[in-house]
Amino acid sequence: LDKKVYQALIEYSTSSAKGNRTELAAALAASGSEQDIPMLITMFKNEVPLETEVDNIDAAAAAAYAILMIHKRGSNRI
Repeated sequence: LDKKVYQALIEYSTSSAKGNRTELAAALAASGSEQDIPMLITMFKNEVPLETEVDNIDAAAAAAYAILMIHKRGSNRI
């Protein structure tokens, strides 16, 4: 990811919109690194809750997927 795009995406980690958080998780699943894991864990734990429990579960699932993909890749990109 481009550094500017990455910085803009990182702001989505505490967004009140589920779509923003899932987009962030998808981007990090594709090209995130180990340094992103703590933020994804925070998203997974819903430390900044969304409006509905369903949204929280969807965002947590997206974060979990991103964590798994980063670990699978073993990458230090970004």
